Amino acid sequence: MEGVLEPVKHNAASQPRRAQRWRALIESFVPVGALLALVVYFSATTQSFLTQANLLALTELIGPLLLVSLGATFVMITGSIDLSVGSVAMLSGAATALLLANTGMGLWVVPIAVALGALCGLLSGVIFSSGRVPSFIVTLGALSVFQGVGLQLTNGSPV
Repeated sequence: MEGVLEPVKHNAASQPRRAQRWRALIESFVPVGALLALVVYFSATTQSFLTQANLLALTELIGPLLLVSLGATFVMITGSIDLSVGSVAMLSGAATALLLANTGMGLWVVPIAVALGALCGLLSGVIFSSGRVPSFIVTLGALSVFQGVGLQLTNGSPV
């Protein structure tokens, strides 16, 4: 008789697991639902929200943030932290602006800026991995160094 009741106990025990899975699934869609609700709300209350000009402006604003957050995602997956992201972006932007203003290189400046950012990240990564220094300390120092170099390039003026 005990063998017959065992599957019932197993199903009863798995019931809370199913509920937890459903709850986790629903919770993972809450941000998407909130975003959709905001899009619907702003579309209904303003006439200029879903215009081509506004969507292009949003795309221009979101693009750099998306690139930086993509890199930060990989850093966080490894259990580290990178505080120097903003300074690296500022240094790359300053170098890009100076190259555009003084050389007229055109679109060739973009790969140079990406390579400069990658070189900064490589330098921090080498110090972190070979020196066994915590990522917080390495990137805090790199933040100061890269920001200083960027400010030196621009003479402290905004670009």
